[in-house]
Amino acid sequence: MNQKFLWATKHWGLGVGASLAVVGIVLAAPENMNTWRRVEKTSEFFGQTYTESTYIRMGEIIPQGYEVTDLAYGRHEMKALGAGLLFLGSAMVWGFAQALVPEYERLEKTNHRIRKSEFELEDIQIQQNTEVARWSIELDAQSDISKMLNPPKPYIEESVEDEEGSEQKALEGAKFSDTYTGFLGWLQSKEIRQATVRDLAQKSFNGKKIPSEQIRKWVDELCVDGLAEWLDEEKKEFRLLNG
Repeated sequence: MNQKFLWATKHWGLGVGASLAVVGIVLAAPENMNTWRRVEKTSEFFGQTYTESTYIRMGEIIPQGYEVTDLAYGRHEMKALGAGLLFLGSAMVWGFAQALVPEYERLEKTNHRIRKSEFELEDIQIQQNTEVARWSIELDAQSDISKMLNPPKPYIEESVEDEEGSEQKALEGAKFSDTYTGFLGWLQSKEIRQATVRDLAQKSFNGKKIPSEQIRKWVDELCVDGLAEWLDEEKKEFRLLNG
């Protein structure tokens, strides 16, 4: 059955029950159990007769000048009908109200979930916008810092002499092994083909002076490999043979 039809039927039944209850209250009013007396008062003014009538309960004092003209007895059947309608209307109101309570609870839960999802979506949107704004600020800040730390430099063409000087500085600052092969590399970096032990002892090898005995030992090893030769028997001067 259509859900909308059930929803409308329950509300229609609730309205009918409330109407029956109201009618029952009116019919079951305590005054319907009383016996009423109709009293009238006749007056003449300038030859015209005027009549006033009203109802008073049985046992009440008749106002002066009024006379009883009729009796209206209490109607117990109306009292019973009113009580029945009141009971029936109340039962209908209670029954349809109980049937509508779960519907309204379900509707309220559905609305609550919808509102909650809307709030969550709104929070997510706010968080995303905040994150985007934060990243934008951070990127701008990083860009500014990068420009401050690394300002643009004009391009200057380096001359060949500067390149050679740089290579020379790099060779001077190179670290050679404390072996005869490292000593050979150091000599080649200095472009030394022939030298005396005394002159080399005054130079800096790896940031320190080379003892004369160490120089003679390395040169002896180079001589064994055929890479150098002594020029005198006292081993004061030598020269490189290859390279």
